[in-house]
Amino acid sequence: MSEYSYLRDDVKAKISKVAKKSLEDISAKHPPVKFEELYDHDKLRSNLYEKDRPEFQNLVKQIGLPNAEKLRGVLLVQDRRVIIVDEDYDRRNNFALYHEHGHWKLPWHQQMLYKCTQFDLSAKARQQMEREANLYASEIGFMGLTFTNYLLSSAPSISHIKELSDVFNMSMEATFRRAVELDVRPCAYLTLKINNEETERFFEVAYVVHSTPFKEQIGEFSTKNTFNREHPLAKIVTDPLHNLLNHYECTLRFGKKKIELKAEVWKNKWNIFALCQPT
Repeated sequence: MSEYSYLRDDVKAKISKVAKKSLEDISAKHPPVKFEELYDHDKLRSNLYEKDRPEFQNLVKQIGLPNAEKLRGVLLVQDRRVIIVDEDYDRRNNFALYHEHGHWKLPWHQQMLYKCTQFDLSAKARQQMEREANLYASEIGFMGLTFTNYLLSSAPSISHIKELSDVFNMSMEATFRRAVELDVRPCAYLTLKINNEETERFFEVAYVVHSTPFKEQIGEFSTKNTFNREHPLAKIVTDPLHNLLNHYECTLRFGKKKIELKAEVWKNKWNIFALCQPT
Protein backbone atom coordinates (compact mmCIF):
# COMPACT_ATOMS: atom_id res chain seq x y z
CA MET A 1 0.00 0.00 0.00
CA SER A 2 1.23 3.48 -0.77
CA GLU A 3 1.82 5.74 2.21
CA TYR A 4 -0.08 8.46 0.32
CA SER A 5 -3.30 6.50 0.58
CA TYR A 6 -3.28 7.38 4.28
CA LEU A 7 -3.65 11.06 3.38
CA ARG A 8 -7.11 12.53 2.89
CA ASP A 9 -7.98 13.55 -0.66
CA ASP A 10 -8.37 17.19 0.33
CA VAL A 11 -4.88 17.19 1.90
CA LYS A 12 -3.38 15.59 -1.20
CA ALA A 13 -5.09 18.22 -3.37
CA LYS A 14 -3.64 21.04 -1.22
CA ILE A 15 -0.14 19.55 -1.44
CA SER A 16 -0.39 19.14 -5.21
CA LYS A 17 -1.53 22.76 -5.54
CA VAL A 18 1.42 24.06 -3.49
CA ALA A 19 3.88 21.92 -5.48
CA LYS A 20 2.43 23.13 -8.79
CA LYS A 21 2.86 26.73 -7.66
CA SER A 22 6.49 26.01 -6.64
CA LEU A 23 7.20 24.69 -10.14
CA GLU A 24 5.52 27.73 -11.71
CA ASP A 25 7.63 30.03 -9.51
CA ILE A 26 10.81 28.74 -11.16
CA SER A 27 9.23 28.27 -14.62
CA ALA A 28 10.00 24.53 -14.57
CA LYS A 29 8.52 23.03 -17.72
CA HIS A 30 10.79 20.08 -18.49
CA PRO A 31 12.50 17.51 -16.26
CA PRO A 32 14.64 17.37 -14.29
CA VAL A 33 13.76 19.98 -11.67
CA LYS A 34 16.79 21.72 -10.18
CA PHE A 35 16.58 22.02 -6.42
CA GLU A 36 19.01 24.96 -6.54
CA GLU A 37 16.36 27.02 -8.33
CA LEU A 38 13.71 26.15 -5.75
CA TYR A 39 16.03 27.07 -2.89
CA ASP A 40 17.26 30.27 -4.55
CA HIS A 41 13.68 31.40 -5.11
CA ASP A 42 12.87 30.98 -1.41
CA LYS A 43 16.27 32.19 -0.17
CA LEU A 44 16.98 28.86 1.51
CA ARG A 45 20.46 27.49 2.10
CA SER A 46 21.30 23.81 1.87
CA ASN A 47 24.27 21.90 3.25
CA LEU A 48 25.18 18.28 2.51
CA TYR A 49 27.20 16.44 5.15
CA GLU A 50 28.79 13.02 5.23
CA LYS A 51 27.38 11.29 8.29
CA ASP A 52 30.75 10.17 9.66
CA ARG A 53 32.50 13.52 9.28
CA PRO A 54 33.37 15.45 12.47
CA GLU A 55 31.60 18.56 11.08
CA PHE A 56 28.30 16.68 10.98
CA GLN A 57 28.75 15.15 14.43
CA ASN A 58 29.52 18.58 15.87
CA LEU A 59 26.48 20.06 14.13
CA VAL A 60 24.24 17.34 15.56
CA LYS A 61 25.47 18.13 19.08
CA GLN A 62 25.15 21.87 18.53
CA ILE A 63 21.55 21.68 17.31
CA GLY A 64 20.64 18.85 19.68
CA LEU A 65 19.19 16.56 17.04
CA PRO A 66 18.01 13.16 18.33
CA ASN A 67 18.24 9.93 16.29
CA ALA A 68 21.12 11.26 14.20
CA GLU A 69 21.77 7.77 12.84
CA LYS A 70 18.41 7.74 11.07
CA LEU A 71 18.52 11.37 9.99
CA ARG A 72 18.19 12.06 6.25
CA GLY A 73 17.50 15.77 6.44
CA VAL A 74 16.18 18.53 8.65
CA LEU A 75 14.77 22.01 8.05
CA LEU A 76 15.84 24.76 10.46
CA VAL A 77 13.04 27.21 9.71
CA GLN A 78 14.33 30.27 11.54
CA ASP A 79 17.78 29.85 9.95
CA ARG A 80 16.22 29.25 6.50
CA ARG A 81 18.61 26.33 6.30
CA VAL A 82 18.32 22.70 5.22
CA ILE A 83 20.77 20.02 6.35
CA ILE A 84 20.97 16.83 4.31
CA VAL A 85 22.96 13.68 5.00
CA ASP A 86 24.92 12.99 1.82
CA GLU A 87 23.90 9.57 0.48
CA ASP A 88 26.67 9.68 -2.13
CA TYR A 89 23.90 9.40 -4.73
CA ASP A 90 22.50 12.65 -6.09
CA ARG A 91 19.10 11.20 -6.86
CA ARG A 92 18.45 10.16 -3.27
CA ASN A 93 19.75 13.53 -2.12
CA ASN A 94 17.34 15.25 -4.54
CA PHE A 95 14.33 13.59 -2.93
CA ALA A 96 15.52 14.59 0.55
CA LEU A 97 16.04 18.19 -0.62
CA TYR A 98 12.54 18.33 -2.17
CA HIS A 99 11.13 16.78 1.01
CA GLU A 100 12.65 19.46 3.26
CA HIS A 101 11.50 22.13 0.81
CA GLY A 102 8.02 20.73 1.34
CA HIS A 103 8.25 21.43 5.06
CA TRP A 104 9.10 25.02 4.12
CA LYS A 105 6.40 25.48 1.46
CA LEU A 106 3.41 23.74 3.06
CA PRO A 107 1.92 26.59 5.13
CA TRP A 108 0.73 24.44 8.04
CA HIS A 109 4.19 22.86 8.32
CA GLN A 110 5.99 26.19 8.36
CA GLN A 111 3.63 27.59 11.01
CA MET A 112 4.21 24.58 13.22
CA LEU A 113 7.99 24.50 12.73
CA TYR A 114 8.37 28.19 13.58
CA LYS A 115 7.14 27.30 17.07
CA CYS A 116 9.07 24.06 17.58
CA THR A 117 11.32 21.59 15.78
CA GLN A 118 10.08 18.41 14.11
CA PHE A 119 11.56 16.47 17.02
CA ASP A 120 9.41 18.27 19.60
CA LEU A 121 6.23 16.99 17.97
CA SER A 122 4.42 13.76 18.81
CA ALA A 123 5.30 10.64 16.83
CA LYS A 124 1.89 10.72 15.15
CA ALA A 125 2.27 14.38 14.12
CA ARG A 126 5.78 13.73 12.77
CA GLN A 127 4.58 10.74 10.78
CA GLN A 128 1.79 12.79 9.23
CA MET A 129 4.16 15.62 8.33
CA GLU A 130 6.68 13.20 6.83
CA ARG A 131 4.04 11.62 4.61
CA GLU A 132 2.87 15.02 3.45
CA ALA A 133 6.43 16.19 2.72
CA ASN A 134 7.09 12.95 0.84
CA LEU A 135 4.07 13.56 -1.38
CA TYR A 136 5.24 17.12 -1.99
CA ALA A 137 8.72 15.83 -2.93
CA SER A 138 7.18 13.37 -5.35
CA GLU A 139 4.93 16.03 -6.91
CA ILE A 140 7.95 18.32 -7.37
CA GLY A 141 10.44 15.73 -8.60
CA PHE A 142 8.02 14.09 -11.03
CA MET A 143 6.36 17.34 -12.08
CA GLY A 144 2.75 16.29 -11.67
CA LEU A 145 1.09 15.20 -14.92
CA THR A 146 4.37 15.48 -16.86
CA PHE A 147 5.47 12.15 -15.38
CA THR A 148 2.20 10.44 -16.29
CA ASN A 149 2.68 11.31 -19.96
CA TYR A 150 6.17 9.80 -19.94
CA LEU A 151 4.98 6.78 -17.94
CA LEU A 152 2.20 5.76 -20.33
CA SER A 153 4.44 5.99 -23.39
CA SER A 154 5.65 2.40 -22.77
CA ALA A 155 4.56 -0.82 -21.08
CA PRO A 156 5.48 -1.27 -17.38
CA SER A 157 9.01 -2.63 -17.13
CA ILE A 158 12.17 -2.11 -15.13
CA SER A 159 13.97 -0.80 -18.22
CA HIS A 160 11.27 1.87 -18.66
CA ILE A 161 11.44 2.79 -14.96
CA LYS A 162 15.22 3.17 -15.30
CA GLU A 163 14.65 5.54 -18.23
CA LEU A 164 12.17 7.56 -16.19
CA SER A 165 14.64 7.65 -13.29
CA ASP A 166 17.23 9.12 -15.66
CA VAL A 167 14.88 11.66 -17.25
CA PHE A 168 13.59 13.01 -13.93
CA ASN A 169 16.88 12.52 -12.05
CA MET A 170 15.07 10.71 -9.25
CA SER A 171 16.07 7.53 -7.42
CA MET A 172 14.90 4.15 -8.66
CA GLU A 173 12.91 3.58 -5.48
CA ALA A 174 11.03 6.87 -5.78
CA THR A 175 10.45 6.25 -9.50
CA PHE A 176 9.16 2.72 -8.89
CA ARG A 177 6.73 4.00 -6.29
CA ARG A 178 5.45 6.89 -8.40
CA ALA A 179 5.13 4.79 -11.56
CA VAL A 180 3.04 2.06 -9.96
CA GLU A 181 0.87 4.53 -8.02
CA LEU A 182 -0.10 6.34 -11.20
CA ASP A 183 -0.26 3.47 -13.68
CA VAL A 184 -3.65 2.69 -15.19
CA ARG A 185 -2.52 -0.87 -15.90
CA PRO A 186 -2.42 -3.69 -13.32
CA CYS A 187 1.01 -3.81 -11.68
CA ALA A 188 2.50 -4.02 -8.20
CA TYR A 189 5.87 -3.06 -6.77
CA LEU A 190 7.47 -4.87 -3.85
CA THR A 191 10.50 -3.81 -1.86
CA LEU A 192 12.03 -6.92 -0.35
CA LYS A 193 14.30 -7.28 2.64
CA ILE A 194 16.67 -10.19 2.91
CA ASN A 195 17.29 -12.43 5.92
CA ASN A 196 20.53 -14.21 5.07
CA GLU A 197 20.35 -16.43 8.15
CA GLU A 198 16.82 -17.62 7.38
CA THR A 199 15.82 -20.36 4.93
CA GLU A 200 12.03 -20.23 5.07
CA ARG A 201 11.81 -16.44 5.53
CA PHE A 202 14.69 -15.58 3.21
CA PHE A 203 12.76 -12.64 1.70
CA GLU A 204 10.17 -10.54 3.51
CA VAL A 205 8.08 -7.74 1.99
CA ALA A 206 9.27 -4.42 3.44
CA TYR A 207 6.45 -2.57 1.71
CA VAL A 208 4.29 -2.87 -1.37
CA VAL A 209 2.60 -0.42 -3.75
CA HIS A 210 -0.27 -1.50 -6.03
CA SER A 211 -1.77 0.26 -8.99
CA THR A 212 -5.53 0.68 -8.57
CA PRO A 213 -6.30 -1.79 -11.43
CA PHE A 214 -4.06 -4.42 -9.79
CA LYS A 215 -5.98 -4.16 -6.51
CA GLU A 216 -9.35 -4.22 -8.27
CA GLN A 217 -8.63 -7.04 -10.73
CA ILE A 218 -6.15 -9.24 -8.88
CA GLY A 219 -5.89 -8.38 -5.18
CA GLU A 220 -3.20 -7.14 -2.84
CA PHE A 221 0.13 -8.46 -1.68
CA SER A 222 0.49 -8.55 2.07
CA THR A 223 3.52 -7.30 3.97
CA LYS A 224 3.23 -10.64 5.80
CA ASN A 225 4.28 -12.43 2.60
CA THR A 226 7.58 -14.29 2.88
CA PHE A 227 9.59 -16.20 0.28
CA ASN A 228 11.95 -19.06 1.03
CA ARG A 229 15.50 -19.46 -0.23
CA GLU A 230 14.36 -21.73 -3.07
CA HIS A 231 11.71 -19.35 -4.34
CA PRO A 232 12.31 -17.96 -7.87
CA LEU A 233 12.55 -14.42 -6.46
CA ALA A 234 15.58 -15.47 -4.42
CA LYS A 235 17.68 -16.10 -7.52
CA ILE A 236 18.53 -12.41 -7.72
CA VAL A 237 20.71 -13.06 -4.66
CA THR A 238 21.51 -16.78 -4.68
CA ASP A 239 22.36 -17.29 -8.36
CA PRO A 240 25.84 -15.90 -9.21
CA LEU A 241 24.90 -14.76 -12.73
CA HIS A 242 21.71 -12.93 -11.77
CA ASN A 243 23.39 -11.52 -8.68
CA LEU A 244 26.08 -10.08 -10.94
CA LEU A 245 23.60 -8.73 -13.51
CA ASN A 246 21.33 -7.28 -10.81
CA HIS A 247 18.31 -8.24 -12.92
CA TYR A 248 16.15 -11.35 -13.18
CA GLU A 249 12.74 -12.37 -14.55
CA CYS A 250 10.49 -15.15 -13.31
CA THR A 251 6.81 -16.09 -12.95
CA LEU A 252 4.85 -16.23 -9.69
CA ARG A 253 1.51 -17.70 -8.73
CA PHE A 254 -0.46 -15.23 -6.68
CA GLY A 255 -3.35 -15.70 -4.26
CA LYS A 256 -5.84 -18.49 -3.78
CA LYS A 257 -6.65 -18.55 -7.48
CA LYS A 258 -2.94 -18.99 -8.32
CA ILE A 259 -2.98 -16.13 -10.80
CA GLU A 260 0.18 -16.18 -12.88
CA LEU A 261 2.27 -13.04 -12.66
CA LYS A 262 5.41 -11.99 -14.46
CA ALA A 263 7.97 -10.63 -11.99
CA GLU A 264 11.02 -8.57 -12.86
CA VAL A 265 13.48 -8.48 -9.98
CA TRP A 266 16.21 -5.87 -9.70
CA LYS A 267 18.59 -4.80 -6.94
CA ASN A 268 20.90 -1.96 -6.08
CA LYS A 269 23.08 -1.45 -3.01
CA TRP A 270 20.09 -0.32 -0.92
CA ASN A 271 17.13 -2.47 -1.92
CA ILE A 272 15.74 -5.43 -3.82
CA PHE A 273 12.72 -4.58 -5.98
CA ALA A 274 10.12 -6.73 -7.74
CA LEU A 275 7.76 -5.40 -10.41
CA CYS A 276 4.80 -7.76 -10.84
CA GLN A 277 2.08 -7.76 -13.48
CA PRO A 278 -0.24 -10.30 -15.13
CA THR A 279 1.42 -12.47 -17.75
